[in-house]
Amino acid sequence: MENISDSIEKVLQNLTEKQKDKGAQIYSNWERIAGKVLAKHSSPSDLRNRVLFVNVENSAWMYMLRLKQASILENIKGIINKQDVEDIKLRIGKVS
Repeated sequence: MENISDSIEKVLQNLTEKQKDKGAQIYSNWERIAGKVLAKHSSPSDLRNRVLFVNVENSAWMYMLRLKQASILENIKGIINKQDVEDIKLRIGKVS
């Protein structure tokens, strides 16, 4: 019989792998999710606790993404379950 700590560790590893997979799906479909123009000036950097972190080139592009945030969340819904991404946090940083 497996002890509780081993079971918890397996569950956490599985969740982490699922998060990585969903993050990879978002990253590989970013142009379709954000649109061509916005995707050139932004890139998803992390997915933690149902929050997608997105790097943007500067404050002007941050403002543009903030205006499109609701539609970006809706577009993500077409790629992965909406419940997996509840919010988007924008930050100025390196865009890949």
